[in-house]
Amino acid sequence: MSNFSFLVPTRVEFGEGVSQTLAAEIAALKGKRIMIVTDPGLVKIGLVQKFVDMLEAENLAVSVFDKIEPNPRDTTCDLGGKVAEEFGADCLVAIGGGSPMDTAKAISLLMTNPGPINQYFGYDMMEFPGIPLITIPTTAGTGSEVTIWAVITNTQKEPHAKDAVGSNLICPRVALVDPELTYGLPPQLTASTGIDALCHAFEGYTALPANPYTDIYAEKAFSLIAENLLPAYANGDNVIARRNMMLGQLFGAISFSNADTHANHALAEAIGGVYDIPHGVANAIFLPYVMDYISIANLPKHAKMAACFGRDIEGLTLTEAAYQAVDMIMELRSLLSIPTLKEVGVKENDFDKIVELAMNNLGTPDCPRKMTAAGYLEILKNTYDEIDL
Repeated sequence: MSNFSFLVPTRVEFGEGVSQTLAAEIAALKGKRIMIVTDPGLVKIGLVQKFVDMLEAENLAVSVFDKIEPNPRDTTCDLGGKVAEEFGADCLVAIGGGSPMDTAKAISLLMTNPGPINQYFGYDMMEFPGIPLITIPTTAGTGSEVTIWAVITNTQKEPHAKDAVGSNLICPRVALVDPELTYGLPPQLTASTGIDALCHAFEGYTALPANPYTDIYAEKAFSLIAENLLPAYANGDNVIARRNMMLGQLFGAISFSNADTHANHALAEAIGGVYDIPHGVANAIFLPYVMDYISIANLPKHAKMAACFGRDIEGLTLTEAAYQAVDMIMELRSLLSIPTLKEVGVKENDFDKIVELAMNNLGTPDCPRKMTAAGYLEILKNTYDEIDL
């Protein structure tokens, strides 16, 4: 299987083994002092050390920052910025899922703009470009390797809330998207990140700023993920399924990064901030109920989505065809053992807080069905009760 590259605007190198070109990519960026941003789990299994050895063999100075938790906090980003400054980092490498990559974007920003990170929540709030960042994803779902957004838990709010820093000035320079790094990924992480990738494609496809460019990527993501998520879940060493999942999630990321997310991410980020629930799991929990609620705003796109999923929609009414997309996601959630809202600890007495956070999410205005507090509450209740769609 051949490798290939394209621009998104992050330059993407895709294919088995492309992560091994890291040293050459750093040389092209004239990096000399490299800070790797990652999580403790990847350090523990020895993956990070392989990259450290590779870079040190090229006489590069290397530091590892691995103090990153799921749903990374603003305080962690600020700490990372101080560590990078003390080390004198001139290039960052993020290895892992969304948490290391989003933290690395924040650290990149803090190397050239004064902290703390909280003052940059919103879009285009910083003045200077961050230092160069190379991303190496190890899951097939986050898409953060090619986006301009860093989603960070704001601990200055009570309850804690997930806010976003967005700017082309923190977009990674290069993404080395290597399917080999996902071989053997545990089933449940495969499941949650896989549906997270579907969620990215769905929201990029249906958000108000969607356009023919983003639609093409989303539609390809739908078909790749629908065909390959279950095989990858069933056998983590299925190299064809892993490659196609990595490619599908990349296409979904390109779609939403050039359009937007909306209601599903608004709810997922709300419960992620309040309960510290992993982002992929949160998105997977809500997806069919959000799809069901907003489908009336664009039935043709939901019907096309169902066709991309491989559903036979010939002879169905537009509404029936659109529902097939929802049915597909409900079926996937069941087969992949996605937990329920109750099982992850969400409480009914927190619904008002969750709705308020969702209403204030940056993506809410781009939802194709105009979202209200009552609408978010309806989705929350339907999801909580696991109503039969």
